[in-house]
Order: sequence, then structure tokens, then C-alpha cells
Amino acid sequence: LDMCLPAIRGESSNGHFPIHFAICTLPFGNPQAAVEVVNCLLSVDPSVASEEGIGSYPLIRACLETNRLNLSSGLEVINLLYNAYPEAIVNAQASLRRLIDISEF
Repeated sequence: LDMCLPAIRGESSNGHFPIHFAICTLPFGNPQAAVEVVNCLLSVDPSVASEEGIGSYPLIRACLETNRLNLSSGLEVINLLYNAYPEAIVNAQASLRRLIDISEF
């Protein structure tokens, strides 16, 4: 990964980034693998935690993907992402407010 940094920041055609793909695997198969991949991506480039893709930041996506079956791994991913980019909470709230402001009810 160190040799190909653009690869970890590459956006797919549907708005996913590699970190989002890793987080979305939490509910399936081996949740500990998601922890390892997220940790690896963050160790190479911590700014991947600030990639807003598929409508949310990685921290928010990790909260949505964590459930009672993957709680330990999910909380570990949440902790890693929060430590890398705690501003995701405030920025996600601001993004939601902008969406509400532009929608007409």
C-alpha cells in the first residue's frame, strides 16, 4: 500500500472508498478482518478516515454496521476511526443539516 497510495483513496463508480468497503464487511464473515483492514489503511494514510463516501463518513458507517453479533470488532473499528478523525461527528451533523435545509417539505 505504501507504494500505491492513490489506491487507498480511490473512489469506486458508486461512491465507495476502500475504507467503506472494509467497514461494510463488519456484519459478514470475519469481523476481525475488517478491524485489520481498517487499521492497515489508517496506518498508511490516516486521512482516509475523513473520506465522505456513500453518504457518510467511515465513523458513521461503522456505527451503522455494528450490531450485537460483531460488537467487539465494531467498537474497535469505531475507536480507530474516532481517534483518526473525531470531527466526523460534527461534520456528519452539519451535512445532515444541509440536506434538511435544501429539502422542501
